[in-house]
Amino acid sequence: MGVVKVWDPTVRAAEIPHELAARPTSLRGIRVGLLDNGKTNSDRLLADLARWLADTYGTTTGTVLVKPSISSVAPPEQIAELVRTSDVVIAGVGD
Repeated sequence: MGVVKVWDPTVRAAEIPHELAARPTSLRGIRVGLLDNGKTNSDRLLADLARWLADTYGTTTGTVLVKPSISSVAPPEQIAELVRTSDVVIAGVGD
């Protein structure tokens, strides 16, 4: 089991053990979900990255969502949609 360190400015850092997802043997055909945090240029960064992944590895772009607020975590319904419609998810920041 792997360990991920979570850094949250509102609480003390904690180590949260969890099972790491298995890595795919190929990215061909993988559905990439995109979670835009709403900051300036994050949409452009994610679109460029999705295009590069498609051209280089044959991925497809799945769900593209924008968080309702830059300063909060994505709501559970957004996470559920990304899990349901994507094989991997990239969360992006801008500026």
